[in-house]
Amino acid sequence: VLGTLLAMQIRFVGFNAVQSKETLGAFGVFGILNLYVFLRWVRSFAPPHVLKQLLAVLITSFVAVAVLFLAWGSATGFFGPWEGRFYTILDPTYAKKYIPIIASVSEHQPTAWGSYFMDLNLLLFFVPVGLYYVLKNLTDANILLLVYSTFAAYFSGVMSRLMLVLAPAAALLSAIGLSSLVSRAVAALKASSSSSPSKRAAPSAAEKSSATSSNATDSLASDVTSAASEQKATTGLRSRRKDKKSNSAFPSSSPKVSAASASRDSASSSSTGSGFVLTRPAAVVVLLIVGTVLVRYVRHCLSMANYNYSNPSVVLKLNDGTYWDDFREAYYWINQNTEEDAKILSWWDYGYQIAGMANRTTIVDNNTWNNSHIATVGRALNSPERKASLICRKLDADYVLILFGGNSGYTGDDIAKFLWPVRISGSVDPTVQERDFYSRDGQYTIDENRAGAAFKQSLMYRLAYHRFNEVNNAGDGTSWDYARRERAPAKPIKLKYFEEAFTSSHWIVRIYRVKQPAPRGWV
Repeated sequence: VLGTLLAMQIRFVGFNAVQSKETLGAFGVFGILNLYVFLRWVRSFAPPHVLKQLLAVLITSFVAVAVLFLAWGSATGFFGPWEGRFYTILDPTYAKKYIPIIASVSEHQPTAWGSYFMDLNLLLFFVPVGLYYVLKNLTDANILLLVYSTFAAYFSGVMSRLMLVLAPAAALLSAIGLSSLVSRAVAALKASSSSSPSKRAAPSAAEKSSATSSNATDSLASDVTSAASEQKATTGLRSRRKDKKSNSAFPSSSPKVSAASASRDSASSSSTGSGFVLTRPAAVVVLLIVGTVLVRYVRHCLSMANYNYSNPSVVLKLNDGTYWDDFREAYYWINQNTEEDAKILSWWDYGYQIAGMANRTTIVDNNTWNNSHIATVGRALNSPERKASLICRKLDADYVLILFGGNSGYTGDDIAKFLWPVRISGSVDPTVQERDFYSRDGQYTIDENRAGAAFKQSLMYRLAYHRFNEVNNAGDGTSWDYARRERAPAKPIKLKYFEEAFTSSHWIVRIYRVKQPAPRGWV
């Protein structure tokens, strides 16, 4: 809560941090905790009847103020509507149906099983062990951890970015499981060492005399205790002579006897463990397995930090150790060969990179909140060339930048994510139908003989495969797309309203200039 209030000092955040309905729960819990601490403090000096009255007044006032504040905020528009990501957590299919811009973000996709094994690795196998020990000992802290881990597991399955929420729960549960296993194994080793005959020393004479005197003292104490218990039992029998005969018809053990037997049972069970006893070889095996797991997990974490989370995405590293620098090459070309006030139209994924590395204005970027504006850019990419040029001129775009991996095998290009511009523009323009971009058998393919008519006529398709048959030709008049592993268009694609301005070394980044009409029209 304090961090949220401090974030309000940032001009970009402002009051958005407290006007969002998603943060109201945190503020409510913060208020309840302060109310609870205040009542604990009052309880230390106030009598019970005063505390009860004060508790009723405070709870009633807190609920009334909260309800009035929520009603005022909703009526005046102080609180914004629930965001689409909130509804997506409750219904994982909500964003794909109603707000495709949210579903298009890779972090908002459902988490694949491979991500769990890659991110959590060996912790997955010890989380159930920790759950077993948590359920076995249901303290307040363990119940909190159980509830937290349950919700975190669900949330992580809805959005891949929420794996960050599951990570602390998985770490705590696996730590409890590992700690319990190690404690059990060490206790078994200690017990086997103490019970070994070879390590048992013979008692000395002083110890024998001490043991004899101790036994005598214990015998005297037991005699005194037995005499007192007999006298007490006699008194108890005299006091129970007035009981009804129906009670004597169902004899049962005394509560004291039951408690004593229960204590003996619990003592015996605690001495033997919780159901099973580890032998010395089994304990050694457990310790070896745990040690090996911890060492391998540390190596996995170092490997992930070194290779998966440290490599910059703007430079592509190949398996043979070489690097492809197409992105920086393209951004440098934009910075050196375009006007300072030039505007670049691209999909929003690369907006920040173009603005930061090429120092040029983009039509949309990673912080564009206007869904219709992004839909307009998507409509330009999935429209025929002439209509796309009109949209680009309406947006005052001078260049169009796309990513293409057909020649290099780069699978994260714009052709791979092209259906998202179609879906997002279709959420605003009902004339855009996703099925028009599929083949007759309902497949998304680039094959010239099978691809949908709308897809082959779209600006994205034409810009991606322009001149592709010149550099990628199998010799029989066909071209091959290495990213999709399909046959690419063999016929040359000629552009009328756009012209190629730059193509990177490995054909990953392609930039086209938007042609402007001559005074007498197109010439």
